[in-house]
Amino acid sequence: RTRGIELKNWPILDIIWIFCATLAASLLLSMLVQRIDRNRLVS
Repeated sequence: RTRGIELKNWPILDIIWIFCATLAASLLLSMLVQRIDRNRLVS
């Protein structure tokens, strides 16, 4: 799933890293949708 970007030596840091990367991607996607959605179809 992570395509080789996981930190196998430090499992706790790996969890934090994947969580932060997922959160950042989600926020970027949300910002992109808000820019595209002029009629506020998606709140």
